[in-house]
Amino acid sequence: HFGVDGKLYVGHGDGATAAFADPLALRSQDLHSYAGKILRINDDGTAPGDNPFDDLTNSIRSKVWIYGIRQPYRWNFHPTTDELFIGEVGWDTWESIKKGIRGKNYGWPFYEGNLPQPLYMAQFSQCAALPSSAVTFPIVTWAHTDASPALPGYNPSFLGDTAIGGPIYTGTAYPQLYSGNYFFADYVAGFLRRLVFDA
Repeated sequence: HFGVDGKLYVGHGDGATAAFADPLALRSQDLHSYAGKILRINDDGTAPGDNPFDDLTNSIRSKVWIYGIRQPYRWNFHPTTDELFIGEVGWDTWESIKKGIRGKNYGWPFYEGNLPQPLYMAQFSQCAALPSSAVTFPIVTWAHTDASPALPGYNPSFLGDTAIGGPIYTGTAYPQLYSGNYFFADYVAGFLRRLVFDA
């Protein structure tokens, strides 16, 4: 999508397999890889020069806007604030909605949802090097349908398996109640829900 700043924002998944704790997912934490990022570029593909990790060249890191994401499956800008909202397809346990903030690390694959990702933590020692204080966590999470009810944050009335980010509604065809709400879905669970933003 193009932002109001005229720059092109590009979502890029981690490119790892979902079948196991794939070391390719670690690229999401590497600023020298396109994988697991939202990029911000000029319309000719070059780095704008004012991104958070710019190194005064046209390098990959100079194009990175946010990192540490898995699969940004449908994302949009807020039509009045230009804030970025991302539906992120999770891996083993959690789906989420994230607010994309310039220069932030969203923790994948060391964190999934609001918690450390135990399978990646157990397999890759570098996971312990990323403290939770350095991670920007989702604004909404929901557990997978086969997740353990003992998980912190588990809600049996809010389960799914494939997040799909949607729009912020600004039209007039539906009641005022829905104006400014963010709509999102879960493909597997078959639901459509909304977020109402506070101040």
